Parts: sequence; structure tokens; C-alpha cells
Amino acid sequence: MSSPTASVRRLALRALAPLAVATALPVAPLTAQVLQGIVRLEESGDPATGLILAASRTADDSVVARTLTGARGNYLLSLPANTAVRLRALRVGHRPTELGIHTLAAGERKELDFVIAPSPVVLAEVRQEEADRCRIPREAGAQVVALHDEVVKALTAAQLSRATGRPVVEYATTRRMLDRRGTPLGPPTRRVSRGTSARPFQSIPAESLAVVGYVSEVDGSVVYRAPDADVLLSPTFYESHCLQVARADSAHPEWVGLEFRPNGARPVPIDIAGVLWIDRPTAQLRRLEYRYVGFPRRSALESANLGGSIDFTVLADGWWFEDSWEIRMPRTSVRREDPGFMGRGGQNATTVGIESIETVGGEVLSLSRGASVLYVGGSRAFGVAAPPDETRATHECGVDPESGEMTAMVHGLVTEGRSQRATSGQVTVTWREDFVPLPNHEFRWSERSLTTTVDAGLYALCGAPRKRLLSVQANRGTLSSQEVRLRISEESDAARVDLTLDRQRRERP
Repeated sequence: MSSPTASVRRLALRALAPLAVATALPVAPLTAQVLQGIVRLEESGDPATGLILAASRTADDSVVARTLTGARGNYLLSLPANTAVRLRALRVGHRPTELGIHTLAAGERKELDFVIAPSPVVLAEVRQEEADRCRIPREAGAQVVALHDEVVKALTAAQLSRATGRPVVEYATTRRMLDRRGTPLGPPTRRVSRGTSARPFQSIPAESLAVVGYVSEVDGSVVYRAPDADVLLSPTFYESHCLQVARADSAHPEWVGLEFRPNGARPVPIDIAGVLWIDRPTAQLRRLEYRYVGFPRRSALESANLGGSIDFTVLADGWWFEDSWEIRMPRTSVRREDPGFMGRGGQNATTVGIESIETVGGEVLSLSRGASVLYVGGSRAFGVAAPPDETRATHECGVDPESGEMTAMVHGLVTEGRSQRATSGQVTVTWREDFVPLPNHEFRWSERSLTTTVDAGLYALCGAPRKRLLSVQANRGTLSSQEVRLRISEESDAARVDLTLDRQRRERP
């Protein structure tokens, strides 16, 4: 019996290398036909940020142009000349809004503003008959179709997310080696990178995955691939996977899941099954969990829980991105046996064993556009750094008396203009605490906030929850800062967010 030989495993997330981002509102050629304007929300009068506008031919309903509205609700669509198109607004958590039929002459530029009325989608509780049946999308029940529509809108928004100017993304990748019980086999390695990125990784086209599978051998290495938004939006993916409502996740009772698994119509060597989790109160996509399926039955690979996850975040201006991700892959050994022991037909038998599990994860540490920081991640390097004035505060915030969970500090510097410290003002941290069930399967989130004053440009606020998505904003009189999204990791005691008072505060009606 020969000694085991570990085979080579290579991560296929081409990951973690940054990808270039184009602008959200591309400048159309001077000779193009352009429809542009501003979209606002009827309920508040605020700009409709991150809303999808899709133009399709009235003749066959084929989409000819799509875009996301910008931070001011602005949009720009380049349309074919002398062609009647139907314009629709797609807003996550709401039913589509028809915006009329429009035809532009050659070279015409037209300005049209719209006001979008609310039309919320209600994601009902899981019905047992829906959870027990997995069907192709066109034959699925109403609940599956509603979930699928929200997933498509969120993934399309992520696909279209283009910042005005390239966002600078700082992200960390971490590698860990574990035994099969999950015990670490040494310290993790961590690398921090910086660049412009639309998503942390990209896959090969869905048509190629349908042929070679999600795990395949390339140049002597075994490659484990993860699905990205392009794959999950591809018709090829849904031709080979059935859908059903997932059973509830006890850790997240406010989530409802769209489960997918191979339907056998187009068998591939190794496929994926998983769940796309949606927040019921907001209908926003939260997480993708997937696992590799198709390994030999009762093999070590089948029972090793190989797969991964991707978490999604949307910013205040409607910009979607994947804020964290993980993939679990095996380090294997191949053992060849003597033919007299296990072989058949004179051939040596082979057995694949798992020596260890390698996990490669990543998280966005910060996302900036120009001088403005839009997002701060959980274990950002400065998340555990001292405040600008170390005497200002400590990092021990204690336990929240309501939830019983350890809390963290948010602190930083508030400036006015380019560098002058703000002499006064307030900083408020807001988050969704819990949801309240209403009649007809509806929900309402209860918000909670903490406020502190600015003193000599500094602030420090204790009691912020960990792991939740927080909004941080400074105000003074008629001035306000940009709203920054923040997520504090479970391991962090504090996060630093610097703010600049540089815009007029808009009072809600």
C-alpha cells in the first residue's frame, strides 16, 4: 500500500483580485438618443436612489437599456432611434412601476422626471406545500415567484452598481486550515488589499459551468468555483436548477429563503445547491449560501460540507456590493491500494481522503468615493485603533441591558470643510433593532438610535451593537455629513468613523 499523496488545490475565486468599475450613469455619445431626468419617491419626496430603470421594446419586450438611479435620483438612458420602448421602474421590496411608452427621434435628448408611488411586496410566511416542492421557475407557485423576483432585482442592482467615479475598496482576505472537526491547524494568514472593485470575485460564464461543473481539474490543479451575480441571473442556471421556499432559519426569523438545487435536466460533474436569503420586512437580499453536490455517495468529500457563502449590503445611495464571502475547500490525499486487496479487473483501487479543510474568506474593510467614506467594515484596521484623542474614551462599553449582548464604541473626528474641526454638533448612530409583525403577513422594523455631542471635533459613543448594519451621521444646524454605513465585527470593541459636515440638511416633510 502506497503512502498518501496530497493533491493540489487552487482557489478559483480569481478573488479576490479587484475588478474595474465603470460609472453608474455612462455618458452617451452626442449623436445618441438620450432620455434623462430625476426620480423621486412619492411618500417622502426624497430622491429614488438605487432604483432600476429598464427600457424594453414594445414589439417583443426585449430589454434595450438599463441603469441605476444615482445618489440624487438622476438617471440617463441611451435608446435606439425611432423605436417605441416601455419604461419600467424596479425597486427592491416593491412591485414594478410602469412609466409609459416613449419614442425618441434620431439625436433627440429628452428630460423626464418621475415620482414613484409605494407598492410594497408582501413576502408571506412559508407554506408547507411550497417548502416541499422544487419546481422550475415557470411552474413555481406564487410565493416562489415573488421571492425569485426580489432576488433578480437585487442581483441586477448589484450587477448595475456603478459609482460616480471609481469607488476605492479596501478588503482583507483570510486563509485558515482546519481539521475535519473545525479545529484550527495553526494561525490564519491575512492580507489587506486595495483597489477598485465591483465584486470580490467573478466566475466563468454559466454556460461553461453547465459543461465543466463547479469543481474541475485545470492544469493539474483542482479548481473550486463560486457563483456570482452573472451566473445567478443566467437563464442557463435556472434551466438546470429547480426552486422552492427554504425552511426557516432559526437564527434569522426575519429571513425567508429561496432554495435551489440541480434538477437533473443538464447533469454536470459537480454542481451547487443552496439558499438565497431575503429579509422579509424589506425584501432585500442578505446572503447566498451554497454547497457542492455530486461527489460520490458516502465519500469523504460528500460529508465534508464543502461550499461557501456571500453576504450582501446596500448603501444609503442604493449601491449594492458583496461585503463578505467565504469558500471551504478540501486538502485531500489519494491512496492507491494493491489490486489483490481492493482492486477489480487488475486495476489499482483509489480512495480519496480529506487531510484538512482550507477556508478562504474575505471582507470589505472600507469603501470610499473620492474623499467620502461610504462604508466601514467589521474588522477594519482602524476599527480597534485609539480615538484621535486617546483620553476621549475607552473601548469597554459593556452589555446592552435589553439584548444582553456586548456592545461596542463608535468614535472619530468631525470636520467642517476640508480640515477644520467642528466646534459643536451631534453624531447619531441608527440601526434596526427588531421587527414587529402586522396583519396580512406584513412587518415593520423598529429603529433604535444613540446620539452624542461633538466636542472640539471629537465624538465617542458607547452602546452600538455588533454585527448589525449601522448608519452614522453628523449634524449641526442646517449642515449634515454624508451617511456612512458601518458593521462592527463580533470580535471588535470599537470602530472609528470620521465625518465631514459638507452638505445642507434636508428636513423631512
